[in-house]
Amino acid sequence: MSYLSFYLLSADADKKPRLEQQHLDATNSETIVCRCGLMRHLTMAFRCLYCGEWFCFTCAESHFGQTVQEWRDEKRSKLRDELNDLTTEQIKERIRSRAVH
Repeated sequence: MSYLSFYLLSADADKKPRLEQQHLDATNSETIVCRCGLMRHLTMAFRCLYCGEWFCFTCAESHFGQTVQEWRDEKRSKLRDELNDLTTEQIKERIRSRAVH
C-alpha cells in the first residue's frame, strides 16, 4: 500500500482530490500547491504526518497548531526548568556528553 492510499482511506471526500493532485505534482514536478494557492518545491513544503496534506510554511503553522517561535519558546522553557533542577556538576556532565556526540 502506498502512502497515498493510506491517507486516502481516512480522508474526507472533499480532501481526497487535493491529496491526489498534490501526490501527482510531487512525483511529477517535485512541487506542490498549498491550499492557499502558493506553489512550493518539496524542499520548502511541509507534509502532515497524520493527514498527508502538504503545506507552505504559513499554512503549516496554522495546521500544526503553533508557530515555530511558540514551539521554540516551549522547548526553551522546558529546558530551563530541567536545568534549574540540576546541580552545576550535572550541567557540566551534560555538556560534556553532548560534545562527544
